[in-house]
Amino acid sequence: MHTIRVAGVALLTVAGLALAGCAGDGSASKDTSASVSGTSRCTVDDLKVRLSPGEGAAGSTFFLVRLTNTTGLTCRSGGFGGVSLVGGGDGRQIGAPADRVEKPKLRVVTLKPGASAEAKLQLTEAANYPATKCRPVQAQGFRVYPPNQTKSAFVRHPATACRNNAVHLLRLSPYQPAG
Repeated sequence: MHTIRVAGVALLTVAGLALAGCAGDGSASKDTSASVSGTSRCTVDDLKVRLSPGEGAAGSTFFLVRLTNTTGLTCRSGGFGGVSLVGGGDGRQIGAPADRVEKPKLRVVTLKPGASAEAKLQLTEAANYPATKCRPVQAQGFRVYPPNQTKSAFVRHPATACRNNAVHLLRLSPYQPAG
């Protein structure tokens, strides 16, 4: 294992695979190298991105962000992706991107055709913060970056966001095989 830095972000690499590539702006660093086995990296174009129905608990809603390989070929993913709340027609990011939670052992996830990986997403209720601090606004959904990708997918899910970047409403775990 090696650690490299890209655009100021530390990336943990295993066999040439950058596993923790989410930049602070919700984007992800791109690594197009093939793994030792020759399996290519999953791109957002290879994946269907879905959000599970949310489950509420103590001022937060918890979701699973699911990435499903829609191609006829096996691809690889794993580690941290990026998620942000976004506005209406322009898709502009609102507030801070998702913070990473826990630092479990990161792993490469091999996705055969039809297979999925999931990450837990926590959305804290904006109403937990004073309106003067949060500066609430309606978001239209989430911008989801698969691990190590700079291209995102939009998932419609209206929610109240905070315009204040100092208020962090989102927390995201690393992707693991769906089970």
